[in-house]
Amino acid sequence: MSVSAKSRATAIVGLLLLAAIAGLLVTSPRPPEYGGRTLDEWLVLLDPHVDRKADHDKATDALSHMGPAALPRLSRILRSRPDSITQRIRDYAVRRHVMNPPRLIFQEQQFRAARAAYHLAEDADVNIAALVPDLRYHYQVHFCGHDRVRDHRPTA
Repeated sequence: MSVSAKSRATAIVGLLLLAAIAGLLVTSPRPPEYGGRTLDEWLVLLDPHVDRKADHDKATDALSHMGPAALPRLSRILRSRPDSITQRIRDYAVRRHVMNPPRLIFQEQQFRAARAAYHLAEDADVNIAALVPDLRYHYQVHFCGHDRVRDHRPTA
């Protein structure tokens, strides 16, 4: 293969990759918002530390207002795995300084998403049955939401 054929092939692959990325960005749903903040921003404020109680209470209130609209994003967070190809690509991009590091580490984001699901079920009386398989993967009995997981079993 000549040099010009290689460069043409590289350009075509690059254009296809850019088109795929643009397609994903256009078709991805907007995250739920409340009070001008996205669900991910509220998850950052859902800090269980005692010193952050005011922020935690605001985040809990925001989750209650989001209600069932928050479930798809929470499910996506809970279904992600640390060894998935997308997570590896993100980690690589962060190491190469192509992306900024996330505000929450992977495990903390999943913990807070599980906590948010608990607050939705407890405070907003949202049926979280669709999240139960994801919560079972991440939750152990000693975490805060085990009673809600047990109470929201899907009916077969």
